[in-house]
Amino acid sequence: MRPINPVHIVPNYELLFGRSETKMKFCIYFILPLLLSRGFSAIPPEQIEFFESKIRPVLAENCYDCHNSVNKTKAGLALDYRDALLAGSENGSVIEVGDPGESPLIWAIRHEEDLEMPSNAPKLANSVIRDFEEWISMGAPDPRSKKPTQLDLDNAVSWETLLEKRRQWWSFQPLEKSRPPKITNSEWSQDPID
Repeated sequence: MRPINPVHIVPNYELLFGRSETKMKFCIYFILPLLLSRGFSAIPPEQIEFFESKIRPVLAENCYDCHNSVNKTKAGLALDYRDALLAGSENGSVIEVGDPGESPLIWAIRHEEDLEMPSNAPKLANSVIRDFEEWISMGAPDPRSKKPTQLDLDNAVSWETLLEKRRQWWSFQPLEKSRPPKITNSEWSQDPID
């Protein structure tokens, strides 16, 4: 079946409608919804791919636990969808679109300005920080247009990634035999365990 061509439906809308105001309404009510339904997006596909492959996974793995819009927004900051990210935190905006050097999010992941994110975790790799700088330089394109549900957040990180992270916990490490330290004051210690 051939797709319907809007020009064939109304072959000459100028004759039918006559005025330019009506032409504008035709475009708004018919042509624009048609374009939007065909997957028209303001964000170029390569920028969406960059975000989905380099930015979203880092946010999901390192930030959503403390900064999400469902159940935890430390400092009033949620990073799990575009509008929340652009709204910033209780201290103001966290990204200056187009200017990574003036973006508090970049300061935090670089561990500058007395900010260290992710908190209680090692600093992100320099390559990841450069990805965030590039993302902000290109205008911080973010296709996440709706607030996520708890299920969305639960599924944001793959089970394999989560399992690998949990395998690194100290409680899952094999036991190792270790020697007690040398005692410098032997008067109070009668046993190596003391």
